[in-house]
Amino acid sequence: MNRTRAPLVLAIALAVTAGLAWGYWQADKRSLQVIDGDSLNLIGTRIRLQGIDAPELSQTCTRNGSSWSCGVEARQKLIELIAGRPVQCRVIELDKYSRTLANCYAGSTNLNKEMVRSGYAIAYLRYSNEYASEQLDAMKAKRGIWSGEFETPENYRVRNSAR
Repeated sequence: MNRTRAPLVLAIALAVTAGLAWGYWQADKRSLQVIDGDSLNLIGTRIRLQGIDAPELSQTCTRNGSSWSCGVEARQKLIELIAGRPVQCRVIELDKYSRTLANCYAGSTNLNKEMVRSGYAIAYLRYSNEYASEQLDAMKAKRGIWSGEFETPENYRVRNSAR
């Protein structure tokens, strides 16, 4: 880990360990970048939306026999949900790769939940059941990626890292 990030990671780790419920990050649109459908850059720190997995930016899905850029659309959906509002993220934990996992909100909108409910992310059920009902609703309504065929983002990453 580089020395400039070490204090930040330590501060996050201490906040998680201490159980600070809203030891949170807050950013306005000038200090916020949407990286993809489940990742943000807030004030220079990469935040991953906890409990969900969205298609990778380069990932495509199939609908009615045609390929579409589901990864790009997932990113666009997250941008639309934020709608230029300030974003607040409550740190949950650091994952095994030292990434910051958080529940993030734009106003009262839970971004994690809405990405799954809209069908542009799947509930990462191996790690959390928190968004299982939203995923079921999206599946039944055939919203987002559920409107056709797709490879899970995790399988897509594994398959493409083997190349």
